[in-house]
Amino acid sequence: MSAHHAVDDGPHVIAGHDLAASTLTFVARITRPEATTDIRTTTSLVWRRTPDGWRIVREHNSAKVLPAGELDGILARTAAHGSSQARPAPGQGHRPGPVASHP
Repeated sequence: MSAHHAVDDGPHVIAGHDLAASTLTFVARITRPEATTDIRTTTSLVWRRTPDGWRIVREHNSAKVLPAGELDGILARTAAHGSSQARPAPGQGHRPGPVASHP
């Protein structure tokens, strides 16, 4: 099982003194032995400044399955700019990175 991710748009951030909001759109190809699925996902986060730094207080994700072949063009474009990333699926050796210290 594997997942190949690429940032399609963003991140876009609006920040105030104690609150911030960010959005990011990414695409992914999820490959399993029985099937491959291409998706586009938008992630929206609300951040709050705390004495320990910025923390996520709200998160919303929405995903849409892409038509066959649409992702190939997106991945080619982002690979040319160095923004695509291959990541193992959860439980397959990938550990999330540290929490961002700022939005």
